[in-house]
Amino acid sequence: MRNHFRRHQQVRLEALVNVPYRGSDCQLSNAQLAYLVAHLQTHVYLTAKAVAQWVEDTFEVGYTDSGMTALLHRLGYVYKKPKLIPGKADAETQKAFLAEYDNLKQTKGEEGACCSVGSRRRARHARAPWRGDDRRPVARR
Repeated sequence: MRNHFRRHQQVRLEALVNVPYRGSDCQLSNAQLAYLVAHLQTHVYLTAKAVAQWVEDTFEVGYTDSGMTALLHRLGYVYKKPKLIPGKADAETQKAFLAEYDNLKQTKGEEGACCSVGSRRRARHARAPWRGDDRRPVARR
């Protein structure tokens, strides 16, 4: 920021327009980029790091996380955080459990006790969706 301010004071706006810093050229060929785009249309990756690992395994070209993020943005991809949706309970399993629980309460006797154990936090029942538009954390525009 100081460098930009100093350039603005010295030469005014013309010095700010020509910033000498720019990123490196793309390390993948046009054919490799086309193959990557085709692959991303059929496979879902949750992170740019996972895409970079696939690129390294496939093309033997290494990318940093930020470099892969920049490449994906240039290709028109955006990150979409998966939304958590509640897990769906099986109605038949619940009915069978309730019938067995009612039977247990009826036949437990005087000395028996029914205790509920193994309760889970609600967050464990939430899961990321794997169908629909929210399926693709890295999605084509």
